[in-house]
Amino acid sequence: MEPRLQSRIDKSQALQQIREQWLSRALHDLRGPLFAARGYARLVLNDTVTVTQRRYIDILLDNLERLSGLVNTLNEFPSDAALDLEPVELRDLLTNALANFNDAVTLHSEIVLGDALWTVADGAKVSTAVHKLLTFLVDFSHPSARLSLNAAQEGDEVAVRCQGSAARDGASAQSRAEAGIAAARRIIQLHGGSASAGVASSGEVHVTFRLPLIPPVR
Repeated sequence: MEPRLQSRIDKSQALQQIREQWLSRALHDLRGPLFAARGYARLVLNDTVTVTQRRYIDILLDNLERLSGLVNTLNEFPSDAALDLEPVELRDLLTNALANFNDAVTLHSEIVLGDALWTVADGAKVSTAVHKLLTFLVDFSHPSARLSLNAAQEGDEVAVRCQGSAARDGASAQSRAEAGIAAARRIIQLHGGSASAGVASSGEVHVTFRLPLIPPVR
């Protein structure tokens, strides 16, 4: 990467763009429980105190608890000091992550990216998250499975989709790995992206994550 490219990155502006995208996702999640709480509150106000009312109130309180948890999450958004932001070239990030698994599994990768695509992120944290998600894919897939990874630009994001076939104990193993998956998802979300992983009822292991494209300031 050219030194002048590094010097032209405005980290404060980049963090603001990440924050706006991250908050947009969080606020979308807020609407569901908030609307449910308002609706059930109106039902209580228009009725008498009955067993049904108590059931409505229980639902109301449950949704308010969810809302409180989401608000707390908003307050935990990292400061400039918590994220060591730098320009990260996404093709390099994916290539380096895949190199860690080449000796252990048959992993077919198709990185359909044109020119160099950049994001602004804490490179070490994002690399750790990607490694955790790929580890999930490898650990829950059958040892002889041919795993696939496809990365392509979709609008202002890079979308990475991975697939494999589940091992027999995939469902039970998945429950033991939820903490690791949650940590990886949290890191990706803090950078304005999204991540999901699991074992489908069809027996297919799937991992998908997205990261926003933030062009360098020129």
